[in-house]
Amino acid sequence: MHTTQASPIGSIGQTVCPPTLFAITSAEEGDAYVICIEGECDLSKCPHLEHALRKAEASRAIRILVDLEKLTFIDAAGLSVLVMAWRRSVSNGDRLRVTPGRGDVANLFDLTALDTVLPFEVNGCTPGMIK
Repeated sequence: MHTTQASPIGSIGQTVCPPTLFAITSAEEGDAYVICIEGECDLSKCPHLEHALRKAEASRAIRILVDLEKLTFIDAAGLSVLVMAWRRSVSNGDRLRVTPGRGDVANLFDLTALDTVLPFEVNGCTPGMIK
């Protein structure tokens, strides 16, 4: 299992607000690769998400699940990373599945009509709970 957590950067004398919770946990289990995203995913976190997706795509997993159940915010940059991963998946075995998330995250997929494009899977999985 691999976890990435963003950390704050500040200088002496500068007030630094507590970091926004963001974590990516990934695990390969059997023929599935699960990426769980937690907290807020904005432009500054996209390289972490992109890295996790590319790592999953390079695996031998038959199925890649991006679990957004614990994601509380995603911006246009984060949506773009997911769309690009979906496009790569379509041309490479169609392995990617995404949970729609909850609350504002699910509403954003509806508002952008990405809920009609991305391959959503209703039942989210977390590492250790692959069905």
